[in-house]
Order: sequence, then structure tokens, then C-alpha cells
Amino acid sequence: NSPAERRAWHFFAAGQFLFVAGDAFYYGYDAVFHRDVPFPSVGDFFYLAVYPAIVAGLWILIRRRSPVGNRNSLIDALIITIGLALLSWVFLISPYTHDFSLSILEKAVSIAYPSMDVLLLAVAIRLSVDEGLSRPSLRMMVLSTVALLTTDAILGLLTLSGGYQEGGLLDTGWAAYYLLWGAAALHPSMREIDEPVPDKHDRVTLRRLVLLTVASLMAPAVQAIQALRGAPLDLPVMVFSSAALFCLVVARMSGLVRVTERS
Repeated sequence: NSPAERRAWHFFAAGQFLFVAGDAFYYGYDAVFHRDVPFPSVGDFFYLAVYPAIVAGLWILIRRRSPVGNRNSLIDALIITIGLALLSWVFLISPYTHDFSLSILEKAVSIAYPSMDVLLLAVAIRLSVDEGLSRPSLRMMVLSTVALLTTDAILGLLTLSGGYQEGGLLDTGWAAYYLLWGAAALHPSMREIDEPVPDKHDRVTLRRLVLLTVASLMAPAVQAIQALRGAPLDLPVMVFSSAALFCLVVARMSGLVRVTERS
């Protein structure tokens, strides 16, 4: 396939190369040096470099699909991202910030993984909320990203609890990421996923409304979960996320009100 815009796919190819390089280092280290991989290592550099490459490619597709921008889609993406980012902070990032047994470098790399996941999540959601997900290539690309982020999140939780085993069922998540992204590149519809999509300001489907509602309720839900667990609350993060979600919902509602007034 020969897409009109190749830069995005060059970034995607670079991301896959970096991912494979990280795998080669991680799984080959023991065979060469006969000891466990240190943390952090060169492999972590390769793995973390995957995310900026994929984000850059997805951002190019977003700009080509929405050349004049889309305020409503951006707000919707921010609402969903902040809601999910709050989960990532409470259950994946915050434990590392309070772990004083880690060195500064170990703590920085440990926090970098879920932070990069949040960055990739934000761009993937922004791409998904646009109209035009009927393209099979784009659907497989989004599913591939979901597989990667879900697997990373489960790995983070298992790592914190010390229960991760190599070669287990979790590895199928990374395999799905590779296979789905490869299938997205091979499908003929990959030539069409960067075509401009219609800007429908007044369309709020039931599915999107449910997603926005769940994301908006994420902050009080997390507070309730932490209270039931007897875990401490990161009050500044909770306050900031709640205020940000409230302001974004008001901004989204103002857009709907303006559309109604015009009609």
C-alpha cells in the first residue's frame, strides 16, 4: 500500500523497530551475560522511545483528518483522558512516588512508563472520537493501541505486587499489539485513514455520552475506592482533576447550547 502521507507510517515503523530492539535486548541479555537484566537498562530506553514515535505518527493522522481542528472532539478526548489518567496516577504512578527504596533514576523510569501510556492514550482517544472509524485499518490500529495500554497497565499492577511471570498469558497482549498494527499496515484501507472527516459539532451519540459520563464521575469514584481501601488520597491531584473535568464539561455544554440557539 502507498498512502498519500508517508511520514506517519515512517514514525510507526520507527516505533516498531524500537520495540523489537527493546525485546531483543531484554530477552537476549540473559543469554549473553547469564544474569538478570538490570533496571533501568538500555532496553528501557528503547521501550520508552517507542511512545514518542507512535504519538508523532498518530498526531500527523489527526492533523490530516481534522485540518481546521475540532473543538468538541478535543474536549471529549480531554474529558476521557483525564478520567483514565486519574486511575493511572492513583494505582500506577503514585505508589512509585512514595517508594523511598528506589533511586531517583529507578523512580523516574518507573514513573515514565505509565506517564507515556497516558500520553499515548490521549492521542489515541483524540483520534478515536473523530468520525470515520469505519476504516478497518484505523479500527485495528486503535485496537492495537488498546492492547498495548491494557497490557502495560496489567504489567504495572503485577510489578507493584511482585506477581509478574515471563512467558505467561500477559505476553499475548504485546503479541496482539504487534499483529494488529501489522494488519493495519497491510490492509488496503490504510491509504484512506488520513482523509479529512466531517466536522459534526451537534452530534452526541449515546455511546459518547456514556463515555463522557463515566469519565466525569471518575474522580469521586476513585475517592470512594480509596476510602473503602483505607488508602491515602492525593488531595491536590483529586482537586485538580475534579476541577478540570468540571470546566471541560461546562465548555462542552456551552458548545451544545450555542448549536441549539443557532438552530
